[in-house]
Amino acid sequence: MDTLIGKFKEQIDGKKYLLVLDDDQAKWSKLKEVLMGGAKGSRILVTTRSEKVARVTGTVESYFLWGLGEHASWSLFKQMALEKGQEPEENLRIVAIGREILEKCSGVPLAIGQLEAYYASKIQKQSDYWICRSRLIQLWIAQGFVKLSDQNQCLEDVGNEYFMDLLWRSLFHEAKMDEFGNVIGCKMHDLMHDLSISVAGSMITTLDDNKRHVDEKTRHVSIVGYDIDALSIKTSLCKASRIRTFLCRPTSNNFWGESDCDAIFSSSKLLRVLGLHERNLDFFPSSIEKLKHLRHLDLSWNHNLKKLPNSITRLQNLQTLTLSFCDELVELPRDIKRLVNLRHLEIDGCYQLTYMPCGFGKLTNLQTLTNFVVDKDLLSRHSSALTELNGLNNLRGKFDIENMRRGKDAISECKAANLKEKQHLHALDFRWSIEGGVNDTDVTIDDEVLLEVLQPHPNLKQLCLKGNCSSRFPSWLLSLTNLVTFDLWKCTKCQYLPFLSQLPSLKYLSLSHLDAMEYISVDCDSKEFSSFFPSLKYIRLNRCHNLKGWWRRGDLSMEVNSDSHNSVEIMEHPLLCSFPRLSPLKIWNCPMLTSIPIFPHLEEQLDLENVNWKPLEQTMMMNMVALQSPMSTTIPSSSSTPLKIEVYTAGFHCGSRNSARGVVEKPHLSRVFKNRELQ
Repeated sequence: MDTLIGKFKEQIDGKKYLLVLDDDQAKWSKLKEVLMGGAKGSRILVTTRSEKVARVTGTVESYFLWGLGEHASWSLFKQMALEKGQEPEENLRIVAIGREILEKCSGVPLAIGQLEAYYASKIQKQSDYWICRSRLIQLWIAQGFVKLSDQNQCLEDVGNEYFMDLLWRSLFHEAKMDEFGNVIGCKMHDLMHDLSISVAGSMITTLDDNKRHVDEKTRHVSIVGYDIDALSIKTSLCKASRIRTFLCRPTSNNFWGESDCDAIFSSSKLLRVLGLHERNLDFFPSSIEKLKHLRHLDLSWNHNLKKLPNSITRLQNLQTLTLSFCDELVELPRDIKRLVNLRHLEIDGCYQLTYMPCGFGKLTNLQTLTNFVVDKDLLSRHSSALTELNGLNNLRGKFDIENMRRGKDAISECKAANLKEKQHLHALDFRWSIEGGVNDTDVTIDDEVLLEVLQPHPNLKQLCLKGNCSSRFPSWLLSLTNLVTFDLWKCTKCQYLPFLSQLPSLKYLSLSHLDAMEYISVDCDSKEFSSFFPSLKYIRLNRCHNLKGWWRRGDLSMEVNSDSHNSVEIMEHPLLCSFPRLSPLKIWNCPMLTSIPIFPHLEEQLDLENVNWKPLEQTMMMNMVALQSPMSTTIPSSSSTPLKIEVYTAGFHCGSRNSARGVVEKPHLSRVFKNRELQ
């Protein structure tokens, strides 16, 4: 933020400007100081709905804007919400609904401009509340709001189009992105939220400590009160027999028994969505089995829930079953294959699961399967093998395979899993376990073959290998040109990596617990220097105790004098090899590491813990050499912002250039070097 403000100040100092600001009292005092440098005649226009903000920021009398009149409001509404801006002559009901909604907008143009979205979706949303994109789309589908115009379309894809359209129209705001650039959630503006609730009327009801009544017209119920017991809920729902949605806020105060759940759900036979997230349930309410219309069931974070009865498979319309972080759950329903309409099965965080029931291959509608746990009992007749994944080519998102087996049968199963055809998967996590009594050589060979047959689709963006004992990487790895994240953990035989710098999209690299690795790359290639990790932003090295440097070869090394008494040997020439975008860098517990490519453009964080100080020192020294070189234009200069350093000592000083732990933010590394003797 300081860097941004500094650049902004440079742009306006001494210049006349017109600046339009929207409603932000909190940052006004800091921004005001920056704006004082403008030329005479500069103007600032602040728009706000708060008189307090107007008083704090204003230097002249405020202008109060009133809402549009009835005629102007209807004219704007027609342009924004009706086809070709014309009133439909054959459907007067649409006109009547539009005018009714319009009355609630009080002439506010922003609200009127969003009414097209309200026609398409009258769904409960909450102000300043995190809205998960995938969860919201699942709820839309469960309620039948998502319509396909083509049978070849996917419900989730069409639902995503709805979501992005509402985001584009500003019904949603503050979109949050994942590391792949996908929108994963957002918030809803308070004005839009209030208007949505007003439009929905009695169709949506929120029960809290102050409101206990549910109208007979209510279709969607949300419980947020901490002190509402089951009897109160039953009493509230006695008149509402056509409820479609029942969502409960997490609570630690109230515990529901079997009779409580029967009392609540017995009169709600039309439920399509039931959310019992984090309700301290240690049983599966049998009354849920009777909800034949149920399409979305959320039982996540019920830590004491150990088992689901097989009778849950009677819910033939169930599309989403969320069991995430039910960490005592020991098994899934034996006949889960009967849930043929199931599209999303979320079992991440169910750490006690040891196998998947037979018949998973019949769940061909599955879009989400977070985990697949391979049974360690090779003779079990009740568990699914990886061969069951063969036809599940609609899987998308992230997919973890746990307890990867070894041996000839395992190789044929992995090949039959057909991962190469699963083009919608963007993240794969393979986890092996070292089984006692297996010869190390056999394990290494098996794991190498297993990796080769586990080839994913080229669309893959994230790959994580945990516990693999291969000493070589598969031939397909460098063909993953879309790979953004690569993570290795406890791959005990891994001695070096292939030329990952050839992966143009790689942004995140994490190497952890790699005991056999001495150098990240066994050799250097001139091709690497021409395009050395062009996208890499983040590196984490952790517990690679024998790691010494990036390359084994030393013929590119050079010695640079850091002062009259000391010198720094640097393995890579800075003008040939440096991380062009790296920020941040984290190195923990790698005490042997003495040389890595330089990182002159670090702007966010450098985190060192139990490491040699030399890599940082060499980077600082080489950065100074690069800046003094006639060819230094090949490396952009660092920020001019003074370096802020926090040092956490552990019985030593950073100035000793031994092990250190520190955090560096927004660095100018040449300045750091001159002041490296920190006490």
